Amino acid sequence: MSVTFKNPAGASRAADKPRLTPRAKRSRRRNRIIIVSATALAAVVAVLLALYLRVLQTYEFAGESYHYDVGTRFSHAAGTKINRLDGRTTLEDGRNVFPLDSIPVFFAGGDKLILPENMAAIVPEESRAGRLEFFSTVEKNPGGGYILKGEKKSTTSEGGFLFDGRDLYVFLEETEISWGDGADEKIKLAPMSYMVVLYNLRVEIYPSGAEDGMLIDTGAARVMAYFRGYSVDLSKDILYRAGQEMLLFTNPSVLIPLGGG
Repeated sequence: MSVTFKNPAGASRAADKPRLTPRAKRSRRRNRIIIVSATALAAVVAVLLALYLRVLQTYEFAGESYHYDVGTRFSHAAGTKINRLDGRTTLEDGRNVFPLDSIPVFFAGGDKLILPENMAAIVPEESRAGRLEFFSTVEKNPGGGYILKGEKKSTTSEGGFLFDGRDLYVFLEETEISWGDGADEKIKLAPMSYMVVLYNLRVEIYPSGAEDGMLIDTGAARVMAYFRGYSVDLSKDILYRAGQEMLLFTNPSVLIPLGGG
């Protein structure tokens, strides 16, 4: 009696599978090395690109500067940087890191400032409104008015104000602030002053070039700003002019650039 042995199916397939030559094995290893190297290179490029983008959103002061926070003035030496990353803005002076949000930073002398965030520029007497990009500068023009300079273009203004869409105002002309019953509490501010209005709580007033700011508890009192030819309810962010009222922009980023950029 004869017996026939059959190989299992797997054994048959293994026997039929062609074997790689030494050259083919070397080629496969080389292809794997190329793939791994390309992946590592892509990761390095991504990291370098992220660092590069951060450099693009850094402003470094060539001279001295200062800013205010909760009534206190902080002075900074040359080389201080404003860094903007992932929508957050900070100031680093080599000793401390300050969160800025929309707080303007002044160049030494107080005649020039830089904006750490986008802000609305509103010039009612010229019937103009637009966006100033972050890192735009506002500087007193020797011939009068102001130079508002963005990254690519600049424009001029005879006055008006800047608004961050929340609670901070920068005044580019003489302004009278009033609050309290019957508006009996008043203060006059020179151009390049700014203030923060915390609704139903207090105001922070920073007169141009002051050593420190003023913190004033106003409670629920209406806070008003009076300019030439118009006024602004700083508590409710409403502009009044020529018998009409306009609610101010709460998102400056949606405005077209003032002066084209």
